[in-house]
Amino acid sequence: MRLVVIGGAMVALATLAGCAGLNLFDKGPVVVDYHAGTTEQSGFPRSASGTDDSFFNGAGSERRQTFGPYHVRQCNAERTSCSLGLVILNTNMQILSVGEATAKLQVKIDYKVGAESHRDVAGVLERKLTNPEIVHDQGSVSRIAEIPYGEVRHVDLPYGLSYTLCVSAPGVKPENARPCANQLNVNSPASTPTF
Repeated sequence: MRLVVIGGAMVALATLAGCAGLNLFDKGPVVVDYHAGTTEQSGFPRSASGTDDSFFNGAGSERRQTFGPYHVRQCNAERTSCSLGLVILNTNMQILSVGEATAKLQVKIDYKVGAESHRDVAGVLERKLTNPEIVHDQGSVSRIAEIPYGEVRHVDLPYGLSYTLCVSAPGVKPENARPCANQLNVNSPASTPTF
């Protein structure tokens, strides 16, 4: 009888935790360091620009952010003719779970390339290109993966754009040294494992 009561209490507790969005097996908050920007593959040799940031939270949390505008080029094979574009990246990162050796993340990235760039926050025109050959494109990329702690991963994006990230193990705080945070700005994403 006692086992039935204890078993029933455990089921009730698990049900309540599930309804409240709690993860009883969550190992605590983690620091996710990330970088969004351009690489040499964006068409500008030995030149890359981007933004670094970090996110400290636990399972079930998310971070939305807008990056750019960044200049990108799309050239022919001989690089004798190129089209220019301004790109804005709208990102949404979610920490789905935090385990012993990995954190499960979901990253969604919407990109838009054109002659003008507007920030969604204020709707203000930031920049406008006057070049006659303009790249016009838009799209979305979505990934879910288990990221081993301390390892850098990147999301494949068109136009030489880069979105790299790493997760520090539970217990590491934003004020602590995080070695992988210094490895996010990569000129050649092909050398970094994909997300």
